[in-house]
Amino acid sequence: MRSISTAASLGFGLLLVFATGLGGCTSSPRTLTEAQMQTLDPALQRLLRGEARGMDRYRTSTRDDGTTVYSVLLRSNNPEALRDAGLPLNSVQGDIVTARLSLEQLRTAARLEAVQRIENPTEASPNL
Repeated sequence: MRSISTAASLGFGLLLVFATGLGGCTSSPRTLTEAQMQTLDPALQRLLRGEARGMDRYRTSTRDDGTTVYSVLLRSNNPEALRDAGLPLNSVQGDIVTARLSLEQLRTAARLEAVQRIENPTEASPNL
């Protein structure tokens, strides 16, 4: 009986370590480096950090599977690299790419060397 209790305690301890992010993995697939965060405009940075403000506006839609996607403008001189990464692109005109991306796809795009900038199109246009 004592060995079951010890095993349960050990299992709970390991679960707690991993749940708090102390499991020895310093970079989760959900995190971005500071340099990668800088490719995002301020509104998108706040969105990924979970700090979106009431003044932030995003163009969103919902995919058939219920995933919320955000309309973005990406600056890239290599749109094929974006396609190769599995990102769903809408249009490409020169180095400007439009897309509707989920939060995880935004993170993926920010990690790509082929992406110089990711912008929230509502930040670029004034509300008149």
